Formats: sequence, C-alpha cells, structure tokens
Amino acid sequence: MIKKDAQWEELSSLLSQIEKMGLKSLSQEQVLEFGRLYRRAASDLSYAQAHGLDPNERRYLNALLGRVYGYIYHNDSKRFTAKKFFHFFWVEFPAAVRKEWPFLALSFGVFLLSSIIAFWATWNDPSYAEALLPPGMIQGIQGVVERHQIRGDWMPGIIRPVASSTIMTNNIKVAFVTFSTGILAGLGTIYFLFYNGLMLGAVASSIGQTDPATISNFWGFVLPHGVLELPAIFLAGAAGLILGYALINPGDYDRKTALKLAGRRALKIILGVIAMLVVAGTIEGFFSPSLTPDIDKFIVAGTLFSGLIIYLFLMPLPNKSNS
Repeated sequence: MIKKDAQWEELSSLLSQIEKMGLKSLSQEQVLEFGRLYRRAASDLSYAQAHGLDPNERRYLNALLGRVYGYIYHNDSKRFTAKKFFHFFWVEFPAAVRKEWPFLALSFGVFLLSSIIAFWATWNDPSYAEALLPPGMIQGIQGVVERHQIRGDWMPGIIRPVASSTIMTNNIKVAFVTFSTGILAGLGTIYFLFYNGLMLGAVASSIGQTDPATISNFWGFVLPHGVLELPAIFLAGAAGLILGYALINPGDYDRKTALKLAGRRALKIILGVIAMLVVAGTIEGFFSPSLTPDIDKFIVAGTLFSGLIIYLFLMPLPNKSNS
C-alpha cells in the first residue's frame, strides 16, 4: 500500500476540482497553492528516483504529476477569443467591481469630500479658488463659465473626431496615473482623487453662481459623458488603493506575492475602466457639445447612469464568478 504524503493528497484534491470544474474554479490563493504543491511533489519524485525509494510511490507521483503538468503549462488561456472578451465584460468585470466595493467606496469618498470642500469654500469666497487650484486652472474655470453662458456650437463637427480621441487619451492617462500611484502605499492615488475632486467642486461652484440657463447648459454638457467618466476614475482609484493596501497589509504573503495578487485583481478593474473611458470620450466628443436640448441630454445621462448601476451592481452573475 502506498504511503501518501498529506500534501500529495491536497494536490490530488485540487487537481480533481480542476478536472471537474476547470482552473477558473480555483481562487487566486488556491492557484498559488496548486503551483507550490506541484513543485513540492516534483521535488519528492526527484528525491525518490535518486535514492531508489518505493517504486509504487514513484509510479503514483509520476501519474499525479503527469495529470497536473497539462494544467500548470496550459497556454489556452493566453489566446484571445470573442467568447473570452464577452465573458470578461459581461461577468468578470462587474464581479470584480462588486468584490472590491470597499475600495470603490473609499475612492468615491475621497473625491466627494474634496469636491464638497472646494464647492463650499469657493461658494462663500471665490478667492479661495486661487488657494485651492493653480493659476492656469482659475483662468480655465472662467473660460468654462463664459463658454456655457451663451449657448452655441463651440466645438465644430470637423474637429470632434480629433477632440474625442484627445479626450480618450487624456482620460485614460489620468486613470492610469491615479491607479499606478497606488504603489506609493495608496497615497498617490488619494492625492489625485482629492485634487480632481477639488477641480470639479470649484468649477461647479463657479457655474452655480451664474444664471440658471448657464447652469443647465453646463450640466447638460457634463452629465452625458460624466456619468461614465467619473465612475471610471473612481474605479481607477479603487484599483490603486488595492495596490496600496497590499503593500501596507500583505497578510499571509510576503509583500512581493501580495502585490502580485493585488495587481491581478486591480488589472481586471483597469481593463473595464479603459472601455468605459473610450465610450465616455466618444460621447464627450460627439454628443455632449451638440445643440441637443438640455432636457434630452439629462434623459440620456440618467439612462446611461441607471444602466451602469444595473450592470455593475444589480445584474445577476453566475455563482462561480462571485467566489
């Protein structure tokens, strides 16, 4: 009778799960453990062969490792298919957002807090805007106010394709900076969220002190793309905070492994963020500056935002996606 090591049994148990339900049925921690147990069993086999130990154990390990090998060095997951693309955006992305909701809530909270501070301060004393924002930004805000005081086609159709592309590139850059600076223990991410919140609060305050027509025209421009753009930035912030938290609290792993695991979790969110910003940039370049009545733009914005909430948080997902 073969005397089986407990770790061989554990490896066999994980292998049985994979054979029945696939590699995706394993959690990230189980995948790491699967690899570790494989290396341990391979080392045991090498030792048994070198020292002429029980041939029955050698045959058992050979058979076990032969079954495991195909999954350890399986490359099919690296091939891109339309099915995987659809599965990612229909299942994996919203599942990842729901799983990481505490980081998303913190990201949104930082942005909202700074927006409220800037709005309240500049509403009571417009000179505070000069202390909160750089000089060039103050002039930019005034330009935004003036642009929306007179309803007109301030972005001619001929430049909208270029403008849309530029907007996408800039927003994706902002998202990546917000995400990547999370490596600084999350402090870089918090800074950029706070700074962008200050800008929105100051602009909203300046617009709010003008006439109702200007306010309507401004929010009619911002909301159709903003209901996707701002949540995308919050999600990028959440991804950055995931990295920061892994460095501060690696748990049972060393920091390198914890950061690697966190990076995989964050990457799913960032891929979704890029798609959101592409859609938002298209809307901002072509629909938001159009002369469509403000009320119609508000309806479009409300529809988009409702759809986003349903997609990210309310739509039923397969059980194994949420594990």
